[in-house]
Amino acid sequence: MTALVTGGGSGVGRAIALALAEERPVAVLGRRAAPLEETVAEIAGRGGRALAVAVDVTDDTALAAAVARVEAQLGPVDVLVNNAGSGGAPARLSDGDLGPLRSVLAVNLVAPAVLSALVLPGMVARGAGHVLNVTSLQGSRTFPGYVAYGASKAGLMRLTDSLAAELAGTGVVVVDLSPGLVRTDMTAEPELAALLADVPDDEWSPVARVAEKAVALVSGRYDVLAGRFVHAEDDLDALVAALRPEDDDARRLRMTPIAGGDPLFD
Repeated sequence: MTALVTGGGSGVGRAIALALAEERPVAVLGRRAAPLEETVAEIAGRGGRALAVAVDVTDDTALAAAVARVEAQLGPVDVLVNNAGSGGAPARLSDGDLGPLRSVLAVNLVAPAVLSALVLPGMVARGAGHVLNVTSLQGSRTFPGYVAYGASKAGLMRLTDSLAAELAGTGVVVVDLSPGLVRTDMTAEPELAALLADVPDDEWSPVARVAEKAVALVSGRYDVLAGRFVHAEDDLDALVAALRPEDDDARRLRMTPIAGGDPLFD
């Protein structure tokens, strides 16, 4: 079986691809061919098998062709990591500025949905598979000026939750994985770097820790977390142990009722 990682040429995606390649063939997808080929070369140098496919993840037809190529050359996809992401320059809708809204939603939300639709039928037919949607705490927080990014990650969290419900009992598991703050090309973009300049070093997640969590989440040991939000800093065993039967809404995107009684929920 094969892992497919989008945005696999650098940062979080590259680290996840390298880690997954220790156990299975890996395909890395992204816009720029050169970084993808570097990832593939490193995997090959470690004795693994990999394929680089340069593709625009916002092009549905090209994505379908890419998945077909991956499965023809490496085998059926049993792990999908929707990692490719765009932060986009800051923009304020209240100033009449849509900014990168459409492009960010296309990369961060629509592309993961399209890829899921391409690989999930095969996973369901085989009775096994994992999808990791790389999301962010910003999907559940207010981050003025970055409405496109926040909305896209909130949508991705809802996609995870909805797919997990659709896939219950099929053997296919979908989970959110939030890397936290990681030093990548995105966080180095000038506007975002300025906002994060005062964040202490100990609040940044090492990229290796994110990759470690990704490998654990596709191992089958933590499938009880299907549909939920997992952070790179989580102790997965402790998280699973803490969940009780009544905690069905825990680590899911939900509306909070008014304390003391809410007619919508009563």
